[in-house]
Amino acid sequence: MSVLAGLSKEITKTIAWRTLDDLLIIAHSDATVTEAETKEIFVALENPSVKSVIVHAGGKVVLDARTRSDLAKVVKEHELQVVVLTDSAMQRGVVTALGWVTGRHSSFAPSDIDGAFDHLGLTKEARAVASAELNSMLASLTRTGRAW
Repeated sequence: MSVLAGLSKEITKTIAWRTLDDLLIIAHSDATVTEAETKEIFVALENPSVKSVIVHAGGKVVLDARTRSDLAKVVKEHELQVVVLTDSAMQRGVVTALGWVTGRHSSFAPSDIDGAFDHLGLTKEARAVASAELNSMLASLTRTGRAW
């Protein structure tokens, strides 16, 4: 990965995302993502420059069957590597199940962000930029009471 250059950044109350070179970083608060936000994330996922995705799931992320299916399809079609950071064993289980379908999903606890970066093959420089951006996005999101 080359030096990361910001291409786009979007922040709503519940979700933030930024494309840095071929990495899409998504930060999710503990609130429910709207249908409109979900559609915008799919547009970002379909960006042809994106090859890897790191998602920090800050709270309960609920995906209905159709959204899970659509997500699996986009990940397969665009050959994306997806890493989800979550403290929730249940969410890691969902990611594992998606990985069985796509072969392209992995999950890590937020405390193991280095493991997630290793999995995506990020350079030391890319890790520093991605980590700083993720922390900035998390700080910008509305929280409904749950700490990161």
